[in-house]
Amino acid sequence: MQHRNSAPLFWCYNADLIAQAIHVIERLKQDASSDFRYAQVVGPHIRHLIDHYDAFVLGLEFFPSGTVQYDVRRRDQILQSQPLVAIARLNVLQDRLRAIAAATREPYPLDAAVQVVSCAGFEGEFEISAASTIGRELLFLSSHMVHHFALLAHYCAGTPSRGALVTDFLNTELAAHAYLAQVADVAAYYNPFNLLVFDGQRLLGLQSREARIVECAPGFGALSNADFDTPWLKLTRLKNGLAELVGNGLATDAALLALLRDETIPPDALLPQTGITLERERVLSCAFVAGSDYGTRASSLVRLGRAQADFTETCFHANDMRATRRVVWPLVPAKPPARMSLRSRPLQAPMD
Repeated sequence: MQHRNSAPLFWCYNADLIAQAIHVIERLKQDASSDFRYAQVVGPHIRHLIDHYDAFVLGLEFFPSGTVQYDVRRRDQILQSQPLVAIARLNVLQDRLRAIAAATREPYPLDAAVQVVSCAGFEGEFEISAASTIGRELLFLSSHMVHHFALLAHYCAGTPSRGALVTDFLNTELAAHAYLAQVADVAAYYNPFNLLVFDGQRLLGLQSREARIVECAPGFGALSNADFDTPWLKLTRLKNGLAELVGNGLATDAALLALLRDETIPPDALLPQTGITLERERVLSCAFVAGSDYGTRASSLVRLGRAQADFTETCFHANDMRATRRVVWPLVPAKPPARMSLRSRPLQAPMD
């Protein structure tokens, strides 16, 4: 491997990485739902990277007496929700770096000293600083960008993560129906899923196969990875068992978790016909799946009261090893969920 440390190479390499970021956004613009896909996952990463380069360039403006403060960032939400705005800002940064590389007189020697200031502690309660060089910070910025490209690679190459749909709802101010209507518009881009959301007023579900929003009526219900109204026997057993426990005042955590451990296999005549082998149908017909290569990993209970929410979960591992944890969150009054235009607030993934 050849070692090259000429100043133009350092600046041009970072400019080339910025050009790659522009290319990623341009590719997403070809997608029919590019604004959604950009804002959901890619945008927060792009904004985060722009913030770091902005902090570095700002430090150069006061060279040689300036400092680089990566923690003092603009965090402009427009950059992560509007791809064209992000492209414009990336072009400005790219042009700035290439202009420095093309300068006849080296304005910023790679070995020139710079001071890097950062916040430390659990909540950033104190400040630390360290001596660095311009070359070292250019290496950091390029490594940092490649790291984020790696995080985005699986998303840009395939279907988006269904898990993000849960956290996106927790981070939005949209009401349940408005949020699900927004997700329904792009449900075809995901692998099939059923999603339940509750905004404090309504419990709604989304069946992605048909992009159908379902209102959950008061009472007892059960849901699997089939359609919402599929009468599988394990669902009927769970729903009836829950109703019985509640009706008799016996719905303790232990009783509910035991209900979820139901390994009853229905008679073959009552098994669903989903296109898999009969042996596989038997394994998957139980509420608690315990196959040799596939099975239930966790059973969870959520109790939502007026003052707090209780979450209890038992995780299952090989050889029937298990671990149970319980978390309690106090609830505080919140303003009513927003009922705004579905496209005015794109889904966003948190990124600092």
